[in-house]
Amino acid sequence: MKEVSSTLDDVLAYGKREADKFSEGESVFLEEVYSFVLDWKRAENQLSRMLYEKEEAMMLYIESDRNKALGSVRLRANIVQVNHTLQKDFF
Repeated sequence: MKEVSSTLDDVLAYGKREADKFSEGESVFLEEVYSFVLDWKRAENQLSRMLYEKEEAMMLYIESDRNKALGSVRLRANIVQVNHTLQKDFF
């Protein structure tokens, strides 16, 4: 993911340097790329935290929302909070 992120940064930096040479359509496309890069970085950051900085009691799961677009899937992470009695007796 970091390699893709780095490449996207390079593409965006090039686009910003050359922005004055772009047509209106190309500028609109560059704005879309910029928006995609921000979304990508946010996803990369969240996934990295979930996988590499997770708590011992963190549960990772995949969630599908049938009310959203087809194929709408989310990776979620939640800290499992165990009741004090369960914690004492079983964990």
